[in-house]
Amino acid sequence: MKVWKRFKKAGLLDEVSLEQKDGAALIERVSTLERELFEYQYNMGLLLIEKKEWISQYDEVREALAEAEECLKRDQSSHLISIFEVERREENLRNALGVKKQCIDDLEKSLREMRAECAETKYNADLKMTEAQDLVASLDEKSLQENEVQAREIKLQSERQSLNAEREINEEAIDKQREEMG
Repeated sequence: MKVWKRFKKAGLLDEVSLEQKDGAALIERVSTLERELFEYQYNMGLLLIEKKEWISQYDEVREALAEAEECLKRDQSSHLISIFEVERREENLRNALGVKKQCIDDLEKSLREMRAECAETKYNADLKMTEAQDLVASLDEKSLQENEVQAREIKLQSERQSLNAEREINEEAIDKQREEMG
């Protein structure tokens, strides 16, 4: 009983006092909950605003990414076209080089043939010249008529000049081909 008296003296067992304390605590609790609710609503509003900003930024980034992907596709396509064009040019150059090599081979073959002809012509000319000299020597030895000897000499010299002229023309043609090739 002493304990009850002490509680009563302290006002702990008084109903009015307890109701006032409960009411005050309840008001305090409601006030705290309202503040918390207000803070939650405020934070929720901030989160919603932030969400809208993030969505807006996401849309902008997505559009920028789509544009970048489109640019990349165009660049890749352009690059592929350039590569195809370079390969085509390379093939054309290879073909042209092959034709050029064939022309050089043909020209070298023609040059060899012309040199062979020229050597043969020179050989024949030298042979005819030797024959002519032998003929002249034999005519001198046999003392044939001077007019016949002179006529043959003139004829042989004319042939020699003709052959020399032909040889010079061939040599000029060879030199000209060499210059064209070089």
